[in-house]
Amino acid sequence: MPLFEMYLSGLTFRTGRPDCCSNLPDVLGLIEEGALDPSLVTSATVSFDDAEEAVADPPMKLVVERS
Repeated sequence: MPLFEMYLSGLTFRTGRPDCCSNLPDVLGLIEEGALDPSLVTSATVSFDDAEEAVADPPMKLVVERS
């Protein structure tokens, strides 16, 4: 993003954490239907038993599965 040019133009850029909980049921439904492939935005998937170790040294996007 051209932040300097945005600043010069007087644009405001805001960022923050989204409200994921409200969209989670829809997203999980899309994954279940096969309409959304979460592997495109995750870099590692680990089992629930390995979660503590993986979270201590997290990759970019970590998914923990409970079998």
